[in-house]
Amino acid sequence: MASLSLPRVFVPRKTSLDIEREHFEKSQNIAITKAINAHEVPVKQKHVRSAIIGTFQQQGGHIFWSIALRLPTLDDRIVAWKFCHVLHKVLREGHPLCLVHSQRHRNELDEMGKLWVSEFYL
Repeated sequence: MASLSLPRVFVPRKTSLDIEREHFEKSQNIAITKAINAHEVPVKQKHVRSAIIGTFQQQGGHIFWSIALRLPTLDDRIVAWKFCHVLHKVLREGHPLCLVHSQRHRNELDEMGKLWVSEFYL
């Protein structure tokens, strides 16, 4: 007996809103990971600007934090410094709710600060 395949009708299709959301998340991921990397070069302002604009498109900092928490800030001091630089820019120039959304990540920032302060004073 030949195997029956399901018609294409049953395959869930993505709406244009879903596709746009995926594109937005992908572009934010690219911009933030390009801004915060381990290379000893200054942060490019175009990547920081993309992250800031993304906070206004999203009305907050959820996407920024979901990407930033996956970065190796505890492994490399250059990544940690660039993260602090980009976070400073996002908090100052980003959407006003970014500051509110960042409050729940104070423990991660304190942990990173304690690690790298002890590293610099040794």
